[in-house]
Amino acid sequence: MALLLEQVKKLYDAGLLSNIRITAGMVLSALSQCRTTDPQSMATQCQLLVYYADSIYENQEYKRAEKYYQSALQLKKNLVKKKYRPPSSTPVVSEVDVRYKIYLCQMKLKDYKSAQKTLDDIPPKQRTPQITMCLAKLYHKMGVERPAIACYKDVLRSCPLALEAAMGLLELGQSATEVTSLMTVCLPSIGNLEWLLTWLKAYSLKTTSKFTKAAQQFKTLEAQHLRDNVDILCSLAECHWQSGDSNNAKALYKR
Repeated sequence: MALLLEQVKKLYDAGLLSNIRITAGMVLSALSQCRTTDPQSMATQCQLLVYYADSIYENQEYKRAEKYYQSALQLKKNLVKKKYRPPSSTPVVSEVDVRYKIYLCQMKLKDYKSAQKTLDDIPPKQRTPQITMCLAKLYHKMGVERPAIACYKDVLRSCPLALEAAMGLLELGQSATEVTSLMTVCLPSIGNLEWLLTWLKAYSLKTTSKFTKAAQQFKTLEAQHLRDNVDILCSLAECHWQSGDSNNAKALYKR
């Protein structure tokens, strides 16, 4: 069985996911005929389930992929209960990674409530900044503001230049001063941050619908620091559009 897993892993490492969809599917069907409680066999089956689910996800069969990820997760839990320690040469399925893949399926299926629960079930100490950011955006999307703010702040503490997290905080009513303080405390050794401070001020004005003042800040930022930056130009164009200046907005979008 270990040799089968090794060969499927070769397919996976080579990016041959369409082959895995056929091969791993057949192997799993064969394994289902002989149920076992042997931890090594269970661990192999768990990894095969993840490979198979990955191949189905690649084929955009998100509901089926979720089903097989859930099966892998259940096997992983059973292995943890058995206190199984795999040999160093055996691939180890990460419970956090499987939960994240389940979340991706649920997001594709627009099942946002289940996606939130899937990530919520990951213990906070095991959450990566990526997972915390996903949770923040889910909370934000669902209108659960306090946990969203807490998650965005956690992301910025780990990765102070995670500007999407900063944007989320500003959109949820946090002041530019507070967000700036949170970011700059974690960036003591970086030099001139004038462009970042100007951007935070401009985006804060934009989120509070002060489009004329925001446009002035974005214009200064583009002219003095971030020439021809697409994101800045689009923000500037949006501010002009929202303030009724459609001609300038169109000209900027054309750039």
